[in-house]
Amino acid sequence: MAICEVDIVDPDDVGMDHIEVDDHDGDEDEDEDDSSSNEDSSSDDDEGENDDESSNEDEEDEDASDSDANAEEHEGLASILGGQHAALLASAGLSIGGLNGTNQFRPLLAALKQYDNQTQQLVALQELTELLSISTEESLMGLNFGELAQSLVNLLKGADGDYGELSGFIESNADIMLLACRCLSNLLEALPLAGGLLTRIGVIDVLCSKLLEIEYIDLAEQALTTLMQVSKEFPAKVCEAGGLSACLMFLDFFATGTQRTALSCAANCAHGVTMDQFSQAKEAAQVLERTLFCADQKCAEYSCRALLSLSHAFRASPDLVDQLVSQGLLGSIIESVGPDRASATSAPPTLLLRILAAVTHSSPARAAQAMDADILPVLERIVENQLVSSVGNSNTAELRDLSARSSMRQDSAVRVSDQAWEALRLLVALLPPLPLTADAFLQAEALVVATGDTTSDVASSNPQLACLSAVLSRPRVIQQLQHTLVPTL
Repeated sequence: MAICEVDIVDPDDVGMDHIEVDDHDGDEDEDEDDSSSNEDSSSDDDEGENDDESSNEDEEDEDASDSDANAEEHEGLASILGGQHAALLASAGLSIGGLNGTNQFRPLLAALKQYDNQTQQLVALQELTELLSISTEESLMGLNFGELAQSLVNLLKGADGDYGELSGFIESNADIMLLACRCLSNLLEALPLAGGLLTRIGVIDVLCSKLLEIEYIDLAEQALTTLMQVSKEFPAKVCEAGGLSACLMFLDFFATGTQRTALSCAANCAHGVTMDQFSQAKEAAQVLERTLFCADQKCAEYSCRALLSLSHAFRASPDLVDQLVSQGLLGSIIESVGPDRASATSAPPTLLLRILAAVTHSSPARAAQAMDADILPVLERIVENQLVSSVGNSNTAELRDLSARSSMRQDSAVRVSDQAWEALRLLVALLPPLPLTADAFLQAEALVVATGDTTSDVASSNPQLACLSAVLSRPRVIQQLQHTLVPTL
């Protein structure tokens, strides 16, 4: 059996130096790795700082551009709302440019100014029409209204617009003018406050020109609709531009729906007519005389309202009222307000009675004509019929009995209708007012003494005394008041 000898070596005496050297080298490698990693991290930090600085610069540029856009939008909104409202928005810290839905209008506004490319303008106008038709006041808060309105009005002018270097070379395009006018209408529908800005930049004159010289019937109808919207808030401005005559000039050539719009515009304009515009009002009254009893109920109603407003506008001048409402028109109105004829006409009887009251109160000549046309028995029948419909258990024969009338007066449940009230107002307008001063009483007494003298200086010097003279010179009217109408009341 062989025995192997094994030498046992002390580990403290072998390889310690080598191990220490190896460890030192490893430490140096680790230091080199740490230094390289530190250099890499420092370079990364430097690059990160550079990236942050560049990103901050980009953000500052974007903020500057946004602030410029916001300033323009604030200016556009301030032109609509006025200084007080704009200051209120600024004090509240409202960032208008940050509102949703406004950025989509910017490329469209730029496309509208491409005057050498009408195809691009048509596409932009079509999209703009759709956007404005579904817009609200909140969604349009950040829109530059001044730039938009000026561009649309300029396009609506057609060949007469301001196109910079291309002025005089741009031909009128019916589709562009129609869409521009429709955009203005949709803008007024979404934001009625825009009417003030449109009025200042001359949209009323442009719309009236499209109605006075009709080239395209579709454009005229759309211009009429837009003018009607403007006349709701600015009737006086429309009358100054001749809008009352313009909306009625070619009324017979329009369809029934467009005629309603034209007469509605005339009714709005009549609220703003002045004494200096009587010639325009007289032309309108001649047209309204034809449409007052037309078959369409809406047209008849708007005609009544327009004629009523014109009568009120010139109530201080009896001569002008006589020219506005002719004798033939007054007779036709009296025939139409009777209870037996109320269903035969499309005009509202209440408005017809208001017209009679306004005219007879302003003009003694028309009041005398109404008395000669037996207006008092008509008023008596109106009041009786209204009481019959209110009570329900009475009939005309009972109403003619004085005792039945007395019992009916004591019934507090009877409700007087609007038509009966207007009949009573007409009666008050026909009767002369009571004298309020001693001199007026003496003049009235002198006129009563000279009963029937309609040419006296006392009667002609005072319209109220002229009305009293008209009543005194008609004994039949006094008998009707004494025996029929007054007992009924």
